Amino acid sequence: MHTSKTLFGLLTALVFVFGMQNIAFAKPSSPPPPSRTNILYEYEEIYDPNPNQNDEFGTRVAILGNYAVVGAPASLDSNGVNAGTAYIYRFDGISWNFMQQLEGTNGQSWDKFGGSVSIGGDTIITIGAYADDVGATNAGSVYVYRHDYVSDSFLLEQNIISNDQGISDYFGRSVSNIHNYIVVGADADDEAGLDAGAAYIFEFDGTSWNQIEKLLPANVTDHDRFGSSVGISGTTAIVGSMQNDNVNGTDAGTAYIFSTSNGTAWPLEAQLFAVTHGSANDNFGVSVAIKYNTVIVGANEDTTNGTLAGIAYIFDRVPGTASWSETVVLSPSDGNGWDQFGLCVSIEANQAVVGSQYEGGNGYQAGAGYVYSYDYTTSTWSEQAKLIASEADNSD
Repeated sequence: MHTSKTLFGLLTALVFVFGMQNIAFAKPSSPPPPSRTNILYEYEEIYDPNPNQNDEFGTRVAILGNYAVVGAPASLDSNGVNAGTAYIYRFDGISWNFMQQLEGTNGQSWDKFGGSVSIGGDTIITIGAYADDVGATNAGSVYVYRHDYVSDSFLLEQNIISNDQGISDYFGRSVSNIHNYIVVGADADDEAGLDAGAAYIFEFDGTSWNQIEKLLPANVTDHDRFGSSVGISGTTAIVGSMQNDNVNGTDAGTAYIFSTSNGTAWPLEAQLFAVTHGSANDNFGVSVAIKYNTVIVGANEDTTNGTLAGIAYIFDRVPGTASWSETVVLSPSDGNGWDQFGLCVSIEANQAVVGSQYEGGNGYQAGAGYVYSYDYTTSTWSEQAKLIASEADNSD
C-alpha cells in the first residue's frame, strides 16, 4: 500500500502545476507567448506525513500559487476512524514541504473531512466534510480557512452549513471557491426528489460567509446527483449533475451554468450536455472545471472508445451572448475500455488536464493524466503529453 501519491492520475490539479513548472501560460483572450509546452516532467512526490493504511491520501487535491492542499478523507486521526484530514504543502522555490495539518474542529468518525478541497483567491482554503453530522446525520459541512500572515498559518474562519440541512444531504461533496464566493455541492439533497441534489452559493461580507443562493434547476429530479461536481470562475459557476436524464438518455448527465450580474442572484444561464457522443449512463458531469469563458466536463463512463473508456468535452461561451457551444471532444490517443478517462478534469488558460483513473499502461489500473494544449493559431486542442508516475504500481 502506497502512503504517497505522485502527481499524476487522479491528482489532476497537482499534475497540472507540478508537471508544467516551466510552461508559460497565457490568458485566453490573447495568443500565448513563446512557451515550452514540450517540457513536461515529474517534479516531486508528496508524502502523507502521518501515513496509515487506507487513508485515501490524494483522493482530492487543489493548488494555487505556492500552496497545495491534499485531502485524506478516510484517515484515522484525533477525531476517529474515517474522520478525515487535509494537509497543506508550500513550495519554497525548490521543493514542496509539508506546512500544516487540518482536521475538523467539530470532527468525529466518518465525517470524511477532506472529501473535497479547493484553494481560491486571497489564499482561502475550503475543505468539505460531506458526512459531518452537524445539524443532522450526514448533513455535511464545509470548513473555510484563511492564510494569516502574522502566524504564517491557515486559521479556521468559519464552518459553513446550508440553511436547510437534511439527513444525508452530503453538503460538501464538492466545493470550489474564488475570492468572495464559494460554491458547494450537496448531491443527495432531497428537495427536488430523492438524492436529486442541490448546490449553494456563499458570499463573504467582510466578516462572515453567508448563503445567498440555493441552485436547483427545475428539471432536476430523483437520483440526478446535481452537485456531484462544481466549479467557479469570476461570476460564473458550473454544477455537474452526473445522472440527470436528458435527450441523450437515462443517466446521461448534464452540466449547468449559472452567472450573476449583481452578486446576489445566480440565474441559470445554460444547460450543457454531450452533443457529439452523448448516450445513456455516460456520467457526463462527474467532473467539471471552468476558467473564464471555457469549461471542461468529464464523462468517465462514455463507451465511444470502449466500455467505460471515458471522454471529456470542452465548451466555450459564444462571445457577447449567454450561449455555450461544444468546442472539442477530448479522448486519449491510447485509450482503452475501463480506463474511466474524465473522472477528474482541470483547466487553466490554454492548458487542460484529464485524469484516467484506471489506465493500465504503467501497471494494472495504475492511472495516468493527459495534457492538452490550445493552439491560438489553428484554434484547436491537441494532446501534448501522457503523464505517468515513476513509481506507479497496480491499482494506484
